[in-house]
Amino acid sequence: MGTVALFTGAVSRLLISFSSSSISISFSPSPGMVDVIFADVAQPDQARIVSLNAQHFLKNGGHYVVSIKANCVDSTAAPEAVFASEVKRLAADQLKPREQLTLEPYERDHAVVVGIYKPPPKK
Repeated sequence: MGTVALFTGAVSRLLISFSSSSISISFSPSPGMVDVIFADVAQPDQARIVSLNAQHFLKNGGHYVVSIKANCVDSTAAPEAVFASEVKRLAADQLKPREQLTLEPYERDHAVVVGIYKPPPKK
C-alpha cells in the first residue's frame, strides 16, 4: 500500500495513501495505524490534538507535521514563546521535534514543526 498519512483539519480526518504509482484519498473516522500525521487545526489546544491523534493512530517511529498558528493558541503572547510552549508540550507526549520553520513572510505568526513519534532508541 505504501505510506499512509492522516490529515487532521478543522472538519474531518482524511486518510491519504501513497504508493509509487497512485494516491488514494478518503474520509476515515477511524483510520487505523498511519505512518504520518499532518495537523492543521487552528485551535488553542493544537498540541493536545496532535498528541491524542498520535496516541491513537500513529505508528511508533511515525512522523508528524503540525502547523502552529500562534494567535490561535495565545493571542497575548509573543509568537516565539507560543511556538516554544507548543513544542515543549509535543515533546512531553513523546513527539520529538526534528525541525521547526516559521512561515514568514508568507504567513505571519505561523510555524511548522516536523518530528517523530516515539523514536526508536539510538544504537
